[in-house]
Amino acid sequence: MQPGHLVVAFLLLASIPARAETLVGTVVGVADGDTVTVLDTDHQQ
Repeated sequence: MQPGHLVVAFLLLASIPARAETLVGTVVGVADGDTVTVLDTDHQQ
């Protein structure tokens, strides 16, 4: 791959907008080291 192609690929990937949302709730369980169960303000998992 030519250096110019790498620059174009990087610019295309860098221009993709990121999206994030805030989740407010209570952790009610931890299944393993990286999986949690959370209840939101409407008491839904």
